[in-house]
Amino acid sequence: MLFEDILNYLEKLIGMELQSINDSNDPIKIINVDREKKRYTLDKTSSTNKRSRAFGELEKIWKNLEQRGYVSVEEALAGAGSSRHQPETILANMPCIEHFKYEKKKHLYLRTNKTHPLATLKELTQTENREIKKRIDQYRDFDISKFHDEHNKLVTLLSENFLNISIKYPGETDVEAIEIALTEMKELEEKLAISIVNIDTSIDDEHSMSGRNYEEDDIDEDDKEFFGSPDISDESSEYLKATRISQVFPTVSLLFDRINHGEIDLQPEFQRKDRIWPLKDKSRLIESILLGLPIPVFYFAENSSPYLDDLEWIVIDGLQRTTTLYDFMSGEFALKYLDRRADLNDSKFRDLSRKEQRRIREYQIQGHLIQVSNESDEMVRELFQRINTSGKNLSYQEIRSALYPGPANRFLKYLAETSEFINSTPLSINPERMLDLEFILRATSYIYFGYNQFTYKKYDDFLCHTLKELNAFEFDKNINSSHEVYQEIDKSLKSAFDTIKLIFGSDAYRKEPTGRMNKSLFELLVSTFALMNEEQRKVVITEPISSKIKKKLFEMISEDSSDYARWSSEAFTLQKRGFDYSISNSTGKYVTIKYRFDSFINMLNEIAGLDFKFKPLRIKYNDKQS
Repeated sequence: MLFEDILNYLEKLIGMELQSINDSNDPIKIINVDREKKRYTLDKTSSTNKRSRAFGELEKIWKNLEQRGYVSVEEALAGAGSSRHQPETILANMPCIEHFKYEKKKHLYLRTNKTHPLATLKELTQTENREIKKRIDQYRDFDISKFHDEHNKLVTLLSENFLNISIKYPGETDVEAIEIALTEMKELEEKLAISIVNIDTSIDDEHSMSGRNYEEDDIDEDDKEFFGSPDISDESSEYLKATRISQVFPTVSLLFDRINHGEIDLQPEFQRKDRIWPLKDKSRLIESILLGLPIPVFYFAENSSPYLDDLEWIVIDGLQRTTTLYDFMSGEFALKYLDRRADLNDSKFRDLSRKEQRRIREYQIQGHLIQVSNESDEMVRELFQRINTSGKNLSYQEIRSALYPGPANRFLKYLAETSEFINSTPLSINPERMLDLEFILRATSYIYFGYNQFTYKKYDDFLCHTLKELNAFEFDKNINSSHEVYQEIDKSLKSAFDTIKLIFGSDAYRKEPTGRMNKSLFELLVSTFALMNEEQRKVVITEPISSKIKKKLFEMISEDSSDYARWSSEAFTLQKRGFDYSISNSTGKYVTIKYRFDSFINMLNEIAGLDFKFKPLRIKYNDKQS
């Protein structure tokens, strides 16, 4: 079954009353499906409130269903706006999709065959519900890293032995068949490798976590230049010793008390989700404490930023453990799946004996408290990366958001949830590791600072500088109540997304029409069209100019063109490097940044007959002040 089949069902549902799987929600009715605009319109049967929604939401949910067989729509559309029950209702009314409850949340389940008529609902039977819960628990417990290690060992062993066999028996049919099978295993090995979350490997953590199909353009020989070298010299180690880090040993009771009084931030801006542990993991944590076993070290930060509303601590590492302890003591769940203390299964905190309750309350956790200050930004950034050396590592954007909380991060989140951004990216950007925020931050950094004054040793410093500067301005979710800088960036970004969609359609941000998403192309296209005025945008979307721009850009990439700009470094000129190199290699260096912007802007001006100049907003606002 393909997403195309989902769209076919969507059209058949037009005019039908669709019941929600949640009784508290009103029925809805689809009144129009527009394949060209990739949107559908619906209204509530109890009112006349019409709403248009993008196909992209349904496709996100479908991809989760296709990959895992089940999905929580709330999780699949995290950060994608409200009224998630509407796409959930539509899919649940399709004949091959049923619904069930897992951990008190509604989920959808994909059947291999049609099990109920179109525009009706069907819930899994109790027996099936128990079985699917067991399967989900097993799925969550599956250790893909361990599986990859074992698979890698087998592939290596087979490769070494196959070499000897192929030399002894060249040309044999069986040998050729083995070679084909081994090649396929190596391809599977590559797919497994990009699914492993580990910054100690050669795979970029952000890429592997997202699972999305975008260009891995930053992981080349300039990885050190982009984020800073992971190798630690004696000098840097000495430098890090100066950071103020203290050990803390709060009891669980004190942790609970701090949360109750708002003195611990459970949702700092680098944390996207809390309470994602399955019940089995939560119960085992409580069991470990009751048995007196040690649990992993916690990391907290004490941030003096004025944007934290006097919250004393933020949780850096240990969010799931912290919320589990708090929720259990609050009576939010009962223990399950216990082995050593099976007698306590089905017990909530209030059901425990006084002695057992005291054992939990007085349990002392080990933690590190890191002082975050403006004077130690770079130092603390390094520490954040080192803290996350195992488990689910923080992405670089999560680290930036932790270090520079405030209006800028709230603005990025606001933009990532707008329909303009969601519908502008044909290859949806996964928000789980704040990858969507990083894409927007990249474009925003060029819109605000420009590219001609790029003097940063590390690209990461460039992005952090943007967060620090924009944090000086007030932001409100009602964008019209925000500082004019945010209003202008918001308006220019949305205009850019619309312009790019009209010119490039579903081929936007790719190096070739069917290729992967490229970060450098995204920031280049978005920031350039964002800084155009309305008259210039009208010119570039007019035919035949728009078609010529699209055609020429792909030619510049495929031919590695050097027709529209000159390198500021003679070495690049002698090596005959062109536009494709500038968006694929050394992407965080000034020489390649300047070349790709100069090339693209000069091409636009030539084809469209414009005199567009890339004037960043910071210059504009400095001019206003002077």
